[in-house]
Amino acid sequence: MFAKLSGDKTTKVNTINLAIAGLKAKDIMGYCLMLLIITGVIISIGLTWL
Repeated sequence: MFAKLSGDKTTKVNTINLAIAGLKAKDIMGYCLMLLIITGVIISIGLTWL
């Protein structure tokens, strides 16, 4: 159900797993921010070589 709302199954499942692990909202947001930064770097490098 949540995956349909977010559009990205992998990120939503990972976030739910973090919540189940007992992490707080700050920890989950930090994880999402790091994922965003790493993904941005990878995409930037990929677009540089286009």
